[in-house]
Amino acid sequence: MAATQMAKFKSREYLDLVKSIGECKSKNEEDAIMKNEVVYLKQRLADPKLDKNKLREYLLRLLYVELLGHDASFGHINAVKLCSDPSLVNKKVAYLTTCLFLSENSELLILLMNTMKSDLHSDNYLIVCTSLETVCHLATEDALPLILPSIKELLTHNKELVRKKAVMALHRFYLKASHMIEDYGALCRKVLCDHDPSVMGAALCALYEGIKKDPAPFKNLVKSLLHVLSQIIDRRLPKSYDNHRAPAPFLQIKLLKMLALLGQGDKASSSQMHPVILSCLKNANSGTGIGNALVYECVRTAIAIHPDAQLLSASAAVVAHFLNSSHGGGVAATAANNLKYVALDALGGIVQIDPSYGEKHQLAVIDCLEDPDETLKKKTLELLYRMTTTDNVEIVV
Repeated sequence: MAATQMAKFKSREYLDLVKSIGECKSKNEEDAIMKNEVVYLKQRLADPKLDKNKLREYLLRLLYVELLGHDASFGHINAVKLCSDPSLVNKKVAYLTTCLFLSENSELLILLMNTMKSDLHSDNYLIVCTSLETVCHLATEDALPLILPSIKELLTHNKELVRKKAVMALHRFYLKASHMIEDYGALCRKVLCDHDPSVMGAALCALYEGIKKDPAPFKNLVKSLLHVLSQIIDRRLPKSYDNHRAPAPFLQIKLLKMLALLGQGDKASSSQMHPVILSCLKNANSGTGIGNALVYECVRTAIAIHPDAQLLSASAAVVAHFLNSSHGGGVAATAANNLKYVALDALGGIVQIDPSYGEKHQLAVIDCLEDPDETLKKKTLELLYRMTTTDNVEIVV
């Protein structure tokens, strides 16, 4: 089926070009093929009666020219012009190649902005999605007043894929010119309540940027974020979001990062977080790679917010488990050392809050000095420096 589709959209010439590039045994052979290709494409693209389907193929061939280090700027205008073609296939290829050919400083972007804005209002949601993807790559700060109103409208589109990409575009604009989106927080709060998990996930990423910049306006979101985290822990999301039996671990990690920022120096907010983070920590400890990553993020969050004795004790227990990881060699040795490294990093944060946890695990920490891994030794010495007191200096030295 795939071969049939390729034959439909690619000529024999195209397939021969790809094959010849793959069979090159030297850079000189490759350069010779590309120089001939450049000459051929310049002739073909200059034809005013060029068929749109052939133009689509020539743009893909032009992409090979650019990827292999040769100048393909003579064909960039053709990619921009094809973006206005009504055919979905032609439009997708045109937008794709335009994103790869042009930078944000290109003068050709002026010709593209009106086409993108028009496509954002298309009846075909696939065209809207394609335009949104291009907006994320190429829209500049100068284009924001033109494009932003359309992006805001699409946040309530009936297709979840469009809503998700609209949130991503809004996020991208915020990174470029946060001062031009005064209602960014309010917009993100609305889409956070979206019933589709993919849209909610995109909203979390967008909100995280706002919280990083200034947590204060988002303090009243703590309950909502904890509710979302609790739902994920209780496996209310579709199984397609699971990773190695962990429910939506990447969303959990993003939520924990946000809670860590919101709970810093805030005892009232932190007290709401403690039971949920403790539940997350207990459920995450599955022994898998993603489970370990989730455990580590829980510990980092417990360290960042106002401390809680029960949560710190549970965090220290999983850190001790990481610290005592054993291995037989090879890949297992690398995995064990990775766990020890994050354990040392996490224990360093716990010790700053309560030094007694350092005393409990100091022998396991000292044992890490015997490991041949230089990075692990350095991290161990840094932790021992912070742990050493007049009472344990003899043991450490």
